[in-house]
Amino acid sequence: MANSPLILIANTMYLTLIIYKFDYQSISQASSDVEDIYNCSSLSNNMGRKIFVLGDLEGVSGVVKFDVDTSPQGKNYERSLKLATWELNALIRGLRRGGADYITFLDGHGWGGINFELIEEDVDVVLGGPLYPPFEISGEYDGLVLFAHHAMAGTPGANLCHSWSHTTIVECRLNDKPIGEIGWYIYLAAYFNIPAILITGDDKACLEAGQYIPNIETAIVKRGINTSTAICKPPKIAQKIIEKAAENAMKRIDEIKPARLPKSPYKAFRKYVDPLYVEIFLKNRPWANRVDERTIMVSSDDYLELTKLFL
Repeated sequence: MANSPLILIANTMYLTLIIYKFDYQSISQASSDVEDIYNCSSLSNNMGRKIFVLGDLEGVSGVVKFDVDTSPQGKNYERSLKLATWELNALIRGLRRGGADYITFLDGHGWGGINFELIEEDVDVVLGGPLYPPFEISGEYDGLVLFAHHAMAGTPGANLCHSWSHTTIVECRLNDKPIGEIGWYIYLAAYFNIPAILITGDDKACLEAGQYIPNIETAIVKRGINTSTAICKPPKIAQKIIEKAAENAMKRIDEIKPARLPKSPYKAFRKYVDPLYVEIFLKNRPWANRVDERTIMVSSDDYLELTKLFL
């Protein structure tokens, strides 16, 4: 005779109870392990050294052309992500060896700059978006690392140089001085009293960072010849350079001080290649001003507020 629905329900409940009773201890342990993991990942004051890594893609060795290497349409894009992730793993190993206890990595490349599945080291990764300033950077961290960054737009001999967009932006200025992503983020860290302790990228990017923090640790993995050409270190050599520099940066962290912010009030300018982009930026941004047909300006007495208005 077939089981009645009532008997089936009873049997299912009995089986469920047995399973829960059998696995209760392991489930409890697993829950405890998960709780411990997330407790370790919280930015408590007793965690030791905490490092924020702001990543990009253009500073990776072997990544040299915008159209081929840095966008999903490029034939070498997947290779670029692989190279970047190998360099990231080396960076994390070096930071850990040097004394970092907690590391957060933010993938700052617009289309994505890493292959998440290839990350082998212990790091918390910020993915997705949109993400607005200050991009999870806070005074809880002890140091900023600029990973795989590039020089600002117009830098002579720099590989893949640009300022936020290589297709729409000619240059950016802060209080009438040229500035790119490197300088902007070093100042953002300084706003929270955080030193930028390390930059990885080409020689021109590292030189640019040194203008803000003279004793910043650098990992030069390629030497720029022009926007689309560089002399690159092979992957394993580049990884060794980064790993060693990361270890050195952590050992020197106490001697590397935050950059000195310019005096307020602040004015930030952005010059576009076409007036159309000025119209696009000004739309729904009543706080922004038109300087000329291709340039906009925003201002603030506070650098973090300026960052929110400008980026």
